[in-house]
Order: sequence, then C-alpha cells, then structure tokens
Amino acid sequence: MQKLEAGKVPIQLEAIDPSLLLDSVSRHLSSSRHGNVPRFVSNIATGLPWVQADREQAEAVLMDLLGRAWKYSDADSTLVLEARVVGPWVAIDIAAQRFAPAGQRDFAPEIALCCKRVEIQGGKVICQILSDSTLVTLNLRIAEPCSSDVEGESIDGAQD
Repeated sequence: MQKLEAGKVPIQLEAIDPSLLLDSVSRHLSSSRHGNVPRFVSNIATGLPWVQADREQAEAVLMDLLGRAWKYSDADSTLVLEARVVGPWVAIDIAAQRFAPAGQRDFAPEIALCCKRVEIQGGKVICQILSDSTLVTLNLRIAEPCSSDVEGESIDGAQD
C-alpha cells in the first residue's frame, strides 16, 4: 500500500475491453470451484464501452474481491458479478454475503488495497452494506475514442 501511495507502482493505463476482462475473471473463478462454495452468477451488459485502466491492476482487484467474497460467504449464498454503464463510468458490481470474516461488519480495512489500486487508475470504489448482502462497486472511466476512429468508418477502414 505504501508503494501505491508513494507512486512507486508503475501504472500502465490503456483502453481495455471490460467484457473480456470480466469474462476472463469469471472463467477463472468458475474453473476453481470445488467443495461447498457460493453460487456464482455473472450478468454483464452487452456492448460495454472500453475503459481506461491498468489491465494488471484491474484484474488483481477483481480477483481479490471475488476471492474474498468466495472465501467468506456461506455456501448457500449467491455471488453476483454485474457490469453496466453509469454516466462516464463502467460500473462493476460485486454482490456477496460478505467480503470479510463473519461477525466483522467493517470490511473496509480488508479491501483498502483494492480501493487504492482502483483510485490510482482514476476510478472509484463504493462499498455498501445492505440488509442481506454487501455490494462493492468499481467505477472505471470510459476510455476516450481512439484518434484513429473516424466517424463513418469502422476500425478496418470500411465505410459504414
């Protein structure tokens, strides 16, 4: 955390496809299932715009949060991953029974590093404790259109 705060962790911001990132994380999580684990539901909006993020940091945050939810939620609970556009952001919601050990209401210290990793990318994190679950929302800024994207042309240069 100190390295992040001191700016000593290299950040490689680039335009990335959040659908591919979330699909990769979801596949990894689903393939590691064994024993009594929460049910996993992924609901990713189609056609999400690309986001400006550091792929490695974004993936690490998602894996950490999903791993915590997986570890600390009861086997009969549901872990939900959703993504949608909210203004200039792609909002990635992770809803789970909990992200910290049972009985520990304040989970902020548990995910402080995740929050910092998102903030250094220009994003933000919102944590909410609901009546029956906990929700962590990662907001990643939508990437600016590439300068090679010319109106009326597709990426391969063909006219629309």
